[in-house]
Amino acid sequence: MNKKEKIFFESLFKKNIHSKLEINPLLRSKYLINLPLTNKNNKYFIKEDYTFNYDYQRFDSDLKYNNFESSFYNVNDVHSKTIFTNCGMSSIFCVLYALSRLENYKVTYEKDIYFETQKIIESLKLNRGKKIIYYDTISDNFKFDSNEKNKIIIIDTTCYHSYDFNEFITKLLNNNNFVIMVRSHVKLDMLGLEYAFLGSVTFFISDKTNKVQFDNYKKIIINTLNICGTIGAYASENNIFPLLSNINFIKLNKDRIKRLNNNNKYFYEKNRENKYLVLHNHNLFLTLITNIDDTQKLIDVVKKIANDSKGLCYYSSSFGFDYIALDTYFDFNSKKNTVRISIGDVNKKVLNDFVDYFKEKLDGKI
Repeated sequence: MNKKEKIFFESLFKKNIHSKLEINPLLRSKYLINLPLTNKNNKYFIKEDYTFNYDYQRFDSDLKYNNFESSFYNVNDVHSKTIFTNCGMSSIFCVLYALSRLENYKVTYEKDIYFETQKIIESLKLNRGKKIIYYDTISDNFKFDSNEKNKIIIIDTTCYHSYDFNEFITKLLNNNNFVIMVRSHVKLDMLGLEYAFLGSVTFFISDKTNKVQFDNYKKIIINTLNICGTIGAYASENNIFPLLSNINFIKLNKDRIKRLNNNNKYFYEKNRENKYLVLHNHNLFLTLITNIDDTQKLIDVVKKIANDSKGLCYYSSSFGFDYIALDTYFDFNSKKNTVRISIGDVNKKVLNDFVDYFKEKLDGKI
């Protein structure tokens, strides 16, 4: 890459960031009524797409999107309820904490689910009693299949497009499972705008559920709602992404996620000979296991690599957005310092330039 191209890519990235800063306030001003938190128990309707139900301040707000399960997960004619939280981890915590308070449960999960989720499960001592299955789409062993019956099943759906779960949810419900979907919406559902932090919990109850099961599931739902309010985990009006349940936007986003997947697979194919490089099952990012034990040293090295690229890649914790991001973290399972490489929605020339840059700066160097 010559100097002129580097300047071009750097200016393009800055232009994208500037565009986001302009678009986000415009979306807010067009779709949101600026409602202050209040202890008045009133309902406010906004363009008939979603409502806020205000109660005691920590319980503000009980946000409802009309037909959310139908528009977002593409699932129709089922018994369901969705609540919105201020981030994905808030959703996960509130559900798991509710379970820990009700009965003795043992949550089973793959060893490579998100490390913070593992810590919550361990800290809440969810390791004895009735079996609950926890599926996390970040795990390389996740697949859209399960033969479980009459179980409580929690699924972190964050790493795939929401429509991908349609058949899986239907199968689980046909087998009389109680399905709880948790999700972070900032990763893939905002078209890279990073509009706001937002999480959700969606409860699906099968038509085959008996009264004893239903009473138990209802307790879980009610306790999750109460915990969200007690700790102030509910989403506020400022968390709302106005296009979240817009079907045309969701379909547009599906094409974008497909490009992200293809870009990450392309990059892996060009570097397949590197035995320390792993492409994960969701195809959203790759990881590179390093030999650097000092975490701060690795951060300094990767920051310099990003800065020296002059706009080709950036040191950032984001993935699935519109640029190439490098991040560092200590891998909970391999016990090694790791570089996460997220190939965003970039064109083939940028991608090929980064392939060359990777071979020059990262491949076998750390």
